[in-house]
Amino acid sequence: GDVAAAGALVAAARRYDAGHVDVPDAEEALAVAVDRVRRRAEASFATGDLATAADAALAWRASGVDVEAADALCQRIAGRHAAQARRAAADFEFRAARAALAQAEALAPDAPTVLDARRALLRAEAAERRYPLDPDPRRARARITALLAQSAAAEARGDWLTPPGDSAFDALRAAMALAPRDARVVAAQARLVPRARDCVDAALRENRLRLARECLDAQVALGDSASRVAEARRRVAARWVGLAEEHLRA
Repeated sequence: GDVAAAGALVAAARRYDAGHVDVPDAEEALAVAVDRVRRRAEASFATGDLATAADAALAWRASGVDVEAADALCQRIAGRHAAQARRAAADFEFRAARAALAQAEALAPDAPTVLDARRALLRAEAAERRYPLDPDPRRARARITALLAQSAAAEARGDWLTPPGDSAFDALRAAMALAPRDARVVAAQARLVPRARDCVDAALRENRLRLARECLDAQVALGDSASRVAEARRRVAARWVGLAEEHLRA
């Protein structure tokens, strides 16, 4: 059942003598064992047992058999953990956010969803340092009012996304963590979503790709629709690919 070790041994045998008479039998036995692990990984993922799914998917990937499919499943599992990390970060539940992010990074550290979650956590931590939460309900309500005023003032100054921790976006994120369903918070959130979209557009026009990435992060955190986020992500990615092609040609 240790398909990672089995895969390493079969690979070593091939390196010594790929034509050895026992290699095909070993490869077949490995394929059968990996298929059992694959089915366990996919079934666990389907039922939401991410820990079992992750262990099985990592073993499958380490076996060297159908690595691309194994990696795709690892990225899907990582996406679930990353979503948990983003939700926890939005609520300023940093221990849970870090734990979920660590699970995601163990599976697919460079996946876009994992990078999104990592940036969301960093911004939330900066916002929490700037706007610490208050457990007292009365003070919390007053804090929401103050945060929304700070957000509006920063927006009026043009500081809607920067500087990190002191922007309209960060003040609103702190208010969202305190009272995500407060009508004033929802209204401010809805007002900033188009700003995030416009920011992506402007940054791409000016070829400021890092700013476009930050604006896209804000678009995600503010809860824009999945279709709009996906389209913005494709556009930003395409520009990075274009930049890479320019460097390669040079």
